[in-house]
Amino acid sequence: MLGLILSDNERLIKIIRRSPIVLGLNLFFPLLIILGTFFLMYPLFIWGNLGITIFSSLILISLIWIFRAAIVWYWQRFIITNQRIIDFDQQGILKKVVSEIPYAEIKNAYYENHGLIQLIARLGNFYLILRDNKTKIEFRDIKTPERILELVGSFRYPARQPGGEFTDWSSQELVNLVKKLKIELGERQFNEIIKEIADHY
Repeated sequence: MLGLILSDNERLIKIIRRSPIVLGLNLFFPLLIILGTFFLMYPLFIWGNLGITIFSSLILISLIWIFRAAIVWYWQRFIITNQRIIDFDQQGILKKVVSEIPYAEIKNAYYENHGLIQLIARLGNFYLILRDNKTKIEFRDIKTPERILELVGSFRYPARQPGGEFTDWSSQELVNLVKKLKIELGERQFNEIIKEIADHY
């Protein structure tokens, strides 16, 4: 159903699709055409075969438009597991591009809000920058992108390899990591470690 095979010890965390608002906007014009065509049905049928052909063609084109929009919306999704992220980019009825991103390959993750619709509906565009500094994965018009960013971040930190460099981490990533360490170690032990580091330097 999902077109996804999970590996050993892999758990499905969340399936994210574009907001239904986007689907509604994509369906607005074909539905408007269908409504207008039925409104003009009587004068079209007066034209005889030509009018019937125009009527049938407009209905058929609108139905194909609706079918394509629904297929693209449903199958274009962003799947989060405890080991990786899978981006299903449905580019048409018959074309799909699938990208798999292990958490260790993610250099940066962020989201942006653009336009009045995204602001009112609390939508945003979510981005992943990979460690090759060339690949950028985009997933547009998702609901509450700040929560998705937090969810992805919770799986990114364990994916870092022991002894790895921290130079490519953003300041926000380092702050979040320090907060997480403080919670896991306890405030007393955390403060002792900080004091030891300060005395060392």
